[in-house]
Amino acid sequence: MCVIASQPAGKTIKAGTLNQMWKRNPDGGGISWIEDGKVQVYKTMKLKDFKKKYKEVCEQHGKHDILIHMRIATHGSVCLDNNHPFYVDPETTFAHNGILPNVFHPSPKSDLSDTRYFNQVFLQHVKPVAFDDPAFCEVVGEMIVHSIRWCSYQPTRSFVRRPTLSMKVMVSGLREYGIPILHTYQ
Repeated sequence: MCVIASQPAGKTIKAGTLNQMWKRNPDGGGISWIEDGKVQVYKTMKLKDFKKKYKEVCEQHGKHDILIHMRIATHGSVCLDNNHPFYVDPETTFAHNGILPNVFHPSPKSDLSDTRYFNQVFLQHVKPVAFDDPAFCEVVGEMIVHSIRWCSYQPTRSFVRRPTLSMKVMVSGLREYGIPILHTYQ
C-alpha cells in the first residue's frame, strides 16, 4: 500500500526514513507544497531525484506543511503520470492510500491507476468549495470507505487555523485539519 506523509511546517523527514519509505513503495514519488501562494507538485520515478527535490522544497518552503506520497502500484502502469499527488484544480492536490472500490477502476486495458481515474472522472468535476462542506466530504468518504486514506491540499480559506495552508484529511468520511497522515516525523 502507498504511503502518504504530512510533514508539519518546520519539520523534516530523515534521509534514512525517506529511503525506507521508498524501498517499501518503489513505484515513484511525489511532493506537494505551497510556493508564492500556489500549490505546486513534483513527481519522479527515481529516489535520487526525489531526495534532491525534497531537500530543495524543505529549504525553500519548509515554513508550510508539505505533502509527500510514495507509490506502490496496485492498478495501472508504473509511470510518472500515475504518481500522486494529482491536481484536482489549480488550488487543490489529491493523494490516496489504498485501493478504491471497483466502480472507480478504469478498464483492464487502461494504464490509469484507480486513483488517477477517480480524480479524472470524479474529483475534477467537483467545485472546489465542495471540499468545505462536511456533508460532501462525508459522502465522498463513504464512497471510498474500502480505501484507507485520501487527502486534499489547498491554500487556506478564511476558516482554517493555519495562515497559509490547509491539509484536509478525509478518513472513512471523517474530516480533520492539520493532522499528519499515517506518520509523524520529528
